[in-house]
Amino acid sequence: AIDSTANKVTDTILDGITLGTPVDSKVDEDNFYQNDLNGTDGGNVKKINLTASESLGITIPNGYENTVGTYTINFAGTPTVDGVTKLTSDGKDIHFQTIGNKIIAYIGTDVGNDTVNPNNKVFEIVLNKSTGKYNYTQYKNIDHPKSGNVNEANGKENYNDNDNIDLNFKFNITTTSKNGQTVTSDPQDFKVTVNDSTPLANNQDLIVYEDNTLQFVLSDGAFKGREIYIDNNDGKGFEKYEINDTVKIYEGSKEVGLKEVGTIQILEEGKLEFKPDEDYSKYDTSDKNKLPNFKYQVSDTDGDYAKGKVNIEVIPVADDPTIPKKI
Repeated sequence: AIDSTANKVTDTILDGITLGTPVDSKVDEDNFYQNDLNGTDGGNVKKINLTASESLGITIPNGYENTVGTYTINFAGTPTVDGVTKLTSDGKDIHFQTIGNKIIAYIGTDVGNDTVNPNNKVFEIVLNKSTGKYNYTQYKNIDHPKSGNVNEANGKENYNDNDNIDLNFKFNITTTSKNGQTVTSDPQDFKVTVNDSTPLANNQDLIVYEDNTLQFVLSDGAFKGREIYIDNNDGKGFEKYEINDTVKIYEGSKEVGLKEVGTIQILEEGKLEFKPDEDYSKYDTSDKNKLPNFKYQVSDTDGDYAKGKVNIEVIPVADDPTIPKKI
C-alpha cells in the first residue's frame, strides 16, 4: 500500500526552475506477497517488489535546456534513518552506494564498477529527471525495531501497523547556464516510510485441488533462525523443523486413529508447500475440526511472533475416463 503526504516547503526559484514541495511516500512489507492460501484462484504464491513513485516538487520551464542551460538532479549523500540506529535486512548490515541520481541499498559486498549483485539489493531509488519524480523499489525486508506477539491484544497494531522506519533522502539541483555559470540549490528532502510485516496469526483455511501442490506464505519475512515449530497432531506436540524439512499431515487424531493425507515442506522466505497424497480429497466445511490441519508457532527475523492453525481442504477432481483398449 502506498500513501502520500506533502512537506511544507516554501517554493524557491533557481535559475528559472521552481523548487516546490517534494512528496513523501509509504510502502508496506505485508505486500511482498499477495497470498490468500487458496490454490483454486491463482496457484502458487509469487513475490512482488514494493514500489513508490512521487513528485520531487520541481517545475522546469518548457525548453529550459535549449534556452537557459542544462541541469542535473542528484542525491546529496546517503539516506538518514529514523526508527532504528542501524539498518539491517534479515540481520545483515545494509550498505549504500550513491551514484549521482541513484542510491542502491544492499547487503554483502560491493562488487565494484558502480554495480551490486542483484540478489543482494535491498532497495533502489532513482531521481528521474524526465518525469520530475523519484522511483523507489524495494526487493527485501528491512528489519524493524519493534517485536512481540502478534496474537496478543493489539499485537498487529503494535508490531505491524505502527512499526515504521523512515528513510530520509536529500537531493540537489545543479544548473549550468549557457555562459558556464554553475549554481547548486540547497538540499531538498523527502522520505519513504517502510511499514513492517508480521507472520500470519490465528486460524487460516488452505484450499487446494486434488493431486495439486500449493505454496503459501506464513511470513513475508524469513523465519527467524530458519526454523518453525509445527504440531501435526501425531501426539508429539510441537516439534522444530528447518528449511527443506518435510512434515507429515494427518486426518484424524492419535486418539481416534491417524490417516496420512499429505506433507508440508518448509521452504525459504517464510513459505511452506502442501502436497496431498495421490487421489486424496476432503472438502467438508460444515465441521472444520474434521479437516486435516496443523498448528504452528513462528517468528520472523524482526522477532515478531505468531501462532495459528491451518485447516486443509482438498477439493475432489474428476479423473479422466479410462478408454479400454481394443482387442
